[in-house]
Amino acid sequence: MAAELLAVALPLVAVVVWGCWAAPQARWRLPDPARLVVELVLFTATAAGLAAVGLTVTGLVFFVLTAAIAVLVRRYATDS
Repeated sequence: MAAELLAVALPLVAVVVWGCWAAPQARWRLPDPARLVVELVLFTATAAGLAAVGLTVTGLVFFVLTAAIAVLVRRYATDS
């Protein structure tokens, strides 16, 4: 029962965190670098969750790609 509760609760927490502080249209969007930290924590948690269910390689690939994209967006994005 606890595993099922976590399977529902943890993604909901991630959605709320993303929606409140990291999403492009978030009402209370954090400035960088705080937003980058929140994003990396969420990406790490997702990768750990994938590894916990036996998808270690998928989790690793997910983390590397999402972290790289998050950093590259901040490096090369232009606000027009």
